[in-house]
Amino acid sequence: MAEGFSVGDVVAVERGPFIGSYGVVTEVDSARAQLRLEISSKQGSYDIYADYDEVD
Repeated sequence: MAEGFSVGDVVAVERGPFIGSYGVVTEVDSARAQLRLEISSKQGSYDIYADYDEVD
């Protein structure tokens, strides 16, 4: 599933407190099956970590 995500991809968050938000992939951690995302909103910019199954 790691091959499905690349740095720069825009993904939708499907679970957690940022559900419904879109983020830009800034890092792919294949060993942990996790992505680092940058999410921008009116309140500011957030860096979050999300498991592969939490985004689409």
